Amino acid sequence: MTLPPEDVTAMMSGPAIYADRALISVGGAVRLTFVEQTPDGPMFRVAVALPHQVAVQFANVLKATLADIEKSIAEAEVEAEARTKAAKTNV
Repeated sequence: MTLPPEDVTAMMSGPAIYADRALISVGGAVRLTFVEQTPDGPMFRVAVALPHQVAVQFANVLKATLADIEKSIAEAEVEAEARTKAAKTNV
């Protein structure tokens, strides 16, 4: 997926705030809230409210964009599990 140059410029014009959790609530709009888990508990970072149609489009784009990453993570988990089993049988 190629973005128009003006979209890329807008996308990169602000800070990227770290968040390690995403929370979703659905009502008249879909609210995506991003938080960072800290030793003192979750800390709010940013939230956006999307119309339902835009939220579905976002979900589809996100799934397609991350498909290769998801596959790599799954393969790494299988390999780690195999190494753990092998280590237990070699003891």
